[in-house]
Amino acid sequence: MTAMDKHDAKRLVYSSSATVYGAPETIPIPETTPMDPHSPYGRSKQIDETIIHDVCAAHGSWRAISLRYFNPAGAHPSGILGEDPRGKPGNLLPLLAQMAVGKYREPGLKVFGNDYPTPDGTCVRDYIHILDLAEGHLHAMVALDDDSKFPDVNCKYRAFNLGKGVGMSVLNMIDAMRKVTGYSYPYEIVGRRPGDVPDLTADPRLAEKELGFKATRSLDDMCRDLWNWQSKNPDGYDTK
Repeated sequence: MTAMDKHDAKRLVYSSSATVYGAPETIPIPETTPMDPHSPYGRSKQIDETIIHDVCAAHGSWRAISLRYFNPAGAHPSGILGEDPRGKPGNLLPLLAQMAVGKYREPGLKVFGNDYPTPDGTCVRDYIHILDLAEGHLHAMVALDDDSKFPDVNCKYRAFNLGKGVGMSVLNMIDAMRKVTGYSYPYEIVGRRPGDVPDLTADPRLAEKELGFKATRSLDDMCRDLWNWQSKNPDGYDTK
């Protein structure tokens, strides 16, 4: 904060996460849902949001917007820019892409739980293309200059969901990637993983109303662009 004050940088767009919601009762999830994270990552985002809110409340010259990402996916359509995790990917789609190019096929794909209260029993998430996500940031940056977006004159802070409002299960995602890669993805159902929640699907209406933002790219777009990147760059950015 001291460094930002020194350079008169008092406007902030923060990358938060839908994990701050934990396992909410209302699906799709509106921003009015209390934060109740179930994982260390989610708690870290809640702590950061609270600090930013309190800074805005204590210093009237500050204003900030937290963007609660749901599940970013895809890559740049050019195939030049994409996600290159170090080691085995911890997120589903990058793992599926790397499996399709021949990595991490042993000991096979594990699906953590099929007894959740969802249509097929596996966890449901709301996927958003990274290009839509980037556009959401541009909308938020414009909103920082608009006093009407901050109705609380004592604390110029807002939080918005960035998602499509469409939930996809783990098995849905495996099928979608199978279609674009041609890889069969043999999988094993195992027990639930600590910290996973049944359903994180956004209610995106507030961002559309207040920021003028709407995610337009489809799941097919996400999978196609991800596979385009991964198939062109099977070793990621490592060219050795």
